[in-house]
Amino acid sequence: MAAGVSAAAPAAAPAAVTLNEDASLAALCVHGELRVFLTEPPMFELYRETLEFAESIEHMALLGRSQLVALAGTDRFGNARAWILDMRESRAVLEFESLEHICALRLTRGFVALGTERHVAFFALSRRPGEPRVLSARVPSTALLGLAGDIAAFPHADEGRGGVVVLTRPEAGAPTVEFEAHKTLAAIALSGDGRLLATASKDGTIVRLWTTELVECDASARRVCAMRIALGSTPLSRPPEVVALAFGPLGARPLVATLDALSSGLGVRVLETERGTFDHGTFAPQHTLAASLAPVGDAHAVAFGFCSGARLLVVRSDGRTSTVAISLGGDGTAGGARADVDETALALV
Repeated sequence: MAAGVSAAAPAAAPAAVTLNEDASLAALCVHGELRVFLTEPPMFELYRETLEFAESIEHMALLGRSQLVALAGTDRFGNARAWILDMRESRAVLEFESLEHICALRLTRGFVALGTERHVAFFALSRRPGEPRVLSARVPSTALLGLAGDIAAFPHADEGRGGVVVLTRPEAGAPTVEFEAHKTLAAIALSGDGRLLATASKDGTIVRLWTTELVECDASARRVCAMRIALGSTPLSRPPEVVALAFGPLGARPLVATLDALSSGLGVRVLETERGTFDHGTFAPQHTLAASLAPVGDAHAVAFGFCSGARLLVVRSDGRTSTVAISLGGDGTAGGARADVDETALALV
């Protein structure tokens, strides 16, 4: 799920951006439209839909290579909601209501997880999902909610215990275990099979790996290793802020995404902890008003917002990039020719 930052962003700015697990699909919401692209160059627009049921979308997630996308935000009546949209049917097939503002969203084949400042809720993905499992937690962003395999991870509900991670399974009645990962948490991530947990500290320099077995043990027994991120030679006005964490394709190679305050604007650095530092370069458009960042597997997507439109940029760890510019008309509607749904492509993803 995407982490985002904005500064006086206009309606043109992208509200959310995300990749699926293998980075073959990228999606973003801009000005009330959901747009999904195949990421191999040249980027092909697979799907576009005006979200009539939503007032705003703040979070989104794609489910594997399926036709399902999860969205979270507010409906036309100002209520906090999440939707599962089926792109083939062009409609929301499931809806979940929240009494609190939704700050985080994760999606697997079995569950959707919603995080708020006070709770985390797990909804089963079925035509009749029933009552969710709700636990006390403090999840102010998607970067602090992990859901993979049959394991979920999130921060403790007590703000005074901000470095404590809670592990559990989404289904009702599953046990929970707690351990202190850092003094303060900036981001957490689970490997694809759910066996490993990565955590990052708020000072932007320490990443630790942990096992996720639901057995009681102290943190030292659970910890696999700790790594310090090399900050490189680029002068920074302050230490980088870790905004997201994701595992690479081999499971034990987490990627760390950071936002830096640079004199030229907003910068994005991606660091591979196995080698200490791995920097694709800094993207700092002069007139950036908003940006959303979504790391997945061995790639990450960055959406930049401008007064005249948005740009979706996909960068992979091997250096390959693909990008698409999304212009807006003078009336604020999305410009350019509408790309009809390609049924053949949908059948493949």
